[in-house]
Amino acid sequence: MSLLTLRDICLSFGGPLLLKKISGSIEPRDRICLVGRNGEGKSTLIRVILKTQDVDSGEFESSPHLKLAFLPQNIPDSLTGTVFDIVSQGIGQAAATSAAYHQAALKLASNPEDTQAAEDLEKYQNELDKSNGWAVSHKIEKLLSLTELDPDNTFETLSGGLKRRVLLAQALEKEPDIL
Repeated sequence: MSLLTLRDICLSFGGPLLLKKISGSIEPRDRICLVGRNGEGKSTLIRVILKTQDVDSGEFESSPHLKLAFLPQNIPDSLTGTVFDIVSQGIGQAAATSAAYHQAALKLASNPEDTQAAEDLEKYQNELDKSNGWAVSHKIEKLLSLTELDPDNTFETLSGGLKRRVLLAQALEKEPDIL
């Protein structure tokens, strides 16, 4: 079964059609590359697939549990924090607890006398134990290792290429059917 199918998708923004009777499907394990000149509708088609852009006409079908992830063209200026924090965003409470545990561990490593950091570390460890959050933490650490990213680096200080790699790891963390 197709992950998604587009049939006769048409879209204009008040002028000539940007997308004119676009049809196609994406099957599991397909690899697709959109190629075209500027202004020909590549980004618009991606927004249609992501369901962030309505169409004028046509049909869109997708499998009921389809997971999509998106790697933006431009690096958002609003992202701050460590690489670990950025990659773990959007996972939920277990990721937030895992990130807090990671930060407390860094604080304690830099100052072993910090009793508040030690208390925080113990508190977050207990929360991770109760919620099976260690699986989330392990998943993020494995992904960071595979993408060769240092979890403790500050996102704002990274080069453009490393920032893109962080965003790729963040998208891959969702285990999307389509990226």
